[in-house]
Amino acid sequence: MQRELDYRLSEEDYRDWIHWSLSENPRNNRKIMAIGLFLALTIFVMSGGIRASQGDFSKLLPNIAIVLIAGGILLVGMSQKHQEKLIWKRSGLERLKMRDEFPTVHLTANESSLRIDAQTASGEQHTSFSYKEIFEIRETPQLILLRTLKAWQFVAKSAFADEADKDEFVRFLQEKIEDAAAHPENYPTEKEAAEKARAEEAEREAEERRPETAAGEAPAEPEDISPAITRVDTSRMGTIGKLAHMVTSDVEKPAEEPEAEPAEEPGEIPAEEPAEEPEEKPAEDAERF
Repeated sequence: MQRELDYRLSEEDYRDWIHWSLSENPRNNRKIMAIGLFLALTIFVMSGGIRASQGDFSKLLPNIAIVLIAGGILLVGMSQKHQEKLIWKRSGLERLKMRDEFPTVHLTANESSLRIDAQTASGEQHTSFSYKEIFEIRETPQLILLRTLKAWQFVAKSAFADEADKDEFVRFLQEKIEDAAAHPENYPTEKEAAEKARAEEAEREAEERRPETAAGEAPAEPEDISPAITRVDTSRMGTIGKLAHMVTSDVEKPAEEPEAEPAEEPGEIPAEEPAEEPEEKPAEDAERF
């Protein structure tokens, strides 16, 4: 199921929100400070008047009037109605009303999350919540309030055709919130969904970069890049030439099997090997003769 709502917030929606916020979170600290200030002012004014009156009660009337006026001002200033007016003006809502710039909202409630897109004068604002991030639902005369981890969000009841339509939407939200509390893994947040998408994309790219080998096909063997061996005919080099060629061959390449000398063809005179020089006798032998 997916439900989409389009509506525009109104002055009544914002005033109802301000009223509920102050009722839910009364500013007790300010009230205590106001009472303390009133008592200090009363003591200061009345003590000075009593000393100056010297027992004449009629002389205390101005002091009493000052205390009552100050008390009235503080009482009115700390009233919730006056606080609502101050918040309305200081928040800029009065300016939005004059310019007719209250935002329009497109709300989408699907099976896993609630998305709110608000179009304001400054641009579009996007908010998305998983149902496991919503913990409570309340209602006011104008709004449906949703308590999240950080703050309350509200949906205007003016978005619904009638009361039955609104009740069906609230029932759908309650069912989703209960199911998300029991099975949070089925309701990822926007951040969790983005991280999962990035991980899947990284895994897919890694698979594409990985070399593919066909099933049952052995990888290709590396090509033999050893240098080609060229055989040299040493049949006419003589003994000394053969020895020199064998020495250089051992240095430049692996040893080869001895090459058989070609058979002599008929009528061919074999090459004569140079005669070995006689060994010289040592000088001692020469001196004996």
